Amino acid sequence: MAKYTGAFVPAEFEVVQSVFKRVAKDAWFKDDIPTLKQFGLIVIHAYQGGIVDTDGLYAHCVRAAKERFSQASQTEH
Repeated sequence: MAKYTGAFVPAEFEVVQSVFKRVAKDAWFKDDIPTLKQFGLIVIHAYQGGIVDTDGLYAHCVRAAKERFSQASQTEH
């Protein structure tokens, strides 16, 4: 995977935004403002790190979000 550098063009932003929205709307996702901001950074960093395929980015971000932001994981601690 090649690292991505530079500004997003509209098509790239659409990929990042669609993955963000798709994961953040799931019932298990804890959707307060600090969590949404942190998750946004995860999506952007994953894309910039070379996960530019929508399905691959989604799969990566779901795993990362479930580990960090699942409402169930928040109540277990």
